[in-house]
Amino acid sequence: MAAFEYTALDEKGKKQKGMLQADTARQARQQLREQGLFVETITIIPSDKKQRKSLKLGLFQRVKSDEVVLFTRQLETLLSAGIPIADALHSVGLQTSSTSMRKIVMAVRAKVLEGHSLAIALGEFPAIFPPLYRATIKAGENAGHVDSVLARLADYVEKQQAIHKKIQQAMIYPAIMLMVAIIIVIFLLSTLVPQITVLFADSNKQLPLVTKVLIGLSEGVRDYGLYITALIILGIFLFQRACRRITFRYRVHQVLLKLPLVGRLTRLVNTSRFCRTIAILLQAGVPIIEALQLATEVVNNLPMQRALQQASEKVREGVSINQALKVSGYVPAISLHLIANGESSGQLDAMLNRAAESEENTTQQTISTMISLLEPLMTLVLGIIVLFIVLAILMPIFNLSQMAG
Repeated sequence: MAAFEYTALDEKGKKQKGMLQADTARQARQQLREQGLFVETITIIPSDKKQRKSLKLGLFQRVKSDEVVLFTRQLETLLSAGIPIADALHSVGLQTSSTSMRKIVMAVRAKVLEGHSLAIALGEFPAIFPPLYRATIKAGENAGHVDSVLARLADYVEKQQAIHKKIQQAMIYPAIMLMVAIIIVIFLLSTLVPQITVLFADSNKQLPLVTKVLIGLSEGVRDYGLYITALIILGIFLFQRACRRITFRYRVHQVLLKLPLVGRLTRLVNTSRFCRTIAILLQAGVPIIEALQLATEVVNNLPMQRALQQASEKVREGVSINQALKVSGYVPAISLHLIANGESSGQLDAMLNRAAESEENTTQQTISTMISLLEPLMTLVLGIIVLFIVLAILMPIFNLSQMAG
C-alpha cells in the first residue's frame, strides 16, 4: 500500500488537499470519488530509496526542528494509547501542518507498511532523523518500549533547541549594534565628512593627523566602497568554501576553542550535548561503547570530537569512562566527578543527565556574562568611532578659528 497526495474539488467547488493510502493511483481516485470529490491531481509519495532522492533534496531545508519535536511528541502519545505504528504515522501525517513534514511522515509510513522497522524507515531521511535519533528508536523497538523512548527523544530535542535559541538570542543585540555602527560610519564617511572637509580644501595649513586619516578613509569609502564590499563578499564565500575542507575547518575550530568566553561556551555546549546524548542512549538500552561512538557525532567542534572519539576507544580497551574523558581535557571536573559516581553506583545514565544539567546551567551563566560584556563593549566601540570623527572635524576648525583670532 502506498501513500498519495491529492488536490480535489468538493460538490461546492471548494478545493481540498490531503493524503490517503491505496494500493494504486486508480484505487485512490476511486476512494475520492466515493467521497464526492472531483480529482484534479494525485501523486504518489515515493517509498523506495531511488524515488525518494528528489523528495529529500526538495524537503530537507524546509523541515524545522520544531516540526521534528512535534512529530515525536504526537507519535509517542498515539503509541502510548496502543495505536499500531502504521495508523499512528497516518494520523500524525494528517495532523501535520507542514507539507514537507507530512510528505516525509507518509513516506516513512509507506516504508513501515512494506514490513520495515520504524528505525529503518526513518533512516531513509538521515538529514531529518540523525543517527542518534534512529539508534534510540532502534533500541526502543528491540526492547519493546518505543513510546517511552520517543518521550525521552522529544525532551532531548527540545532541550537542545532551547540552548540553540538562547545562543542565537544572545547574539542578536551585538549583531544589531554592529550593523548600526557600520551604517553610521559609512553614512558619515560617504556623505557628511566630504561636505565638511571641503572647508579645509582652500586652507594651506597643515591638518592634524586624525583629520588626514579621516579624509583618507572618506575618500576610500567613496572611491573604493564597491570594491571593498565585493572583496568582503568574496572573502566570506572563499572562507565558506575553505571550511568544507576538514583540515581548514579543524584549524578554525581550534582557534575558537582558544578565544575567551567563546571557547568556554563552545566546550560547555558540546560537552553537555555529549553527556545528554549518552544518557538518553543508555536509558534506551544502547550498549555503552556504541552510545559513546554515537555521542561523538553530535559534537560540532572537530578537535573536541576527535578527543572524545579517542576517549571512547580507551573505554573499549577497558579504561573507565571518567578517566578516559579526563584525558580528553574538555569535560569539566564536576561532570567527571558525577560520571565517576555514576560508574561506581551503577546509575551512570542518571549521573550523566545531572552532568548535562550542570553544564547547561553554566552555559546559561556564560551567555549572560557574554551579553553583559558585549553590550557596554559595543557601546564603547561606537562611542570611540564617533569621537574620532568629531575630533577629526573639530580640531582643524578650532585651529583655524585661533589663527583668525
